[in-house]
Order: sequence, then structure tokens, then C-alpha cells
Amino acid sequence: MIIKNSKRTGGPMTTEGRLDVSQNALKTGAYSNLAVFPNENPEEFNQLVEQFKHDFHPADVIENSLVHELANLT
Repeated sequence: MIIKNSKRTGGPMTTEGRLDVSQNALKTGAYSNLAVFPNENPEEFNQLVEQFKHDFHPADVIENSLVHELANLT
């Protein structure tokens, strides 16, 4: 028996629909490519990064990257 795909498969067909589903992965910040969500204040994030730098004193590029990643996860 051959089952044909319905017309609903294949994802959104309009630009608006594609934009909507592109945000589906924003369930948790840990898996997002965004450091600051649209409803968050970027200045607060920058203050958090600076506070972590002050607290942890990163000594090189790798440590600085880890501090930034910690801020992203926070």
C-alpha cells in the first residue's frame, strides 16, 4: 500500500510562516543562538557579562569566552 504525503507536510510555505517557526527553538536560552531574547534588555546582559568578568578575572581569550558562555546560560 502506498501512502501519499498530505499537502500539509513540508513545513510553512509563506515567508511569515517560516519566520514564525524559526523561533520554535527558543524554549530555553541554553539552546538558542541569541544571547538576548527579543523581550530582554541587552544592557542588562552586558552588565551581567561585566559582573562575571569582575568576579572571575578571566586571564585569556579562552577564559573570557567561558565567562561569556556562562552569562549566556544565566
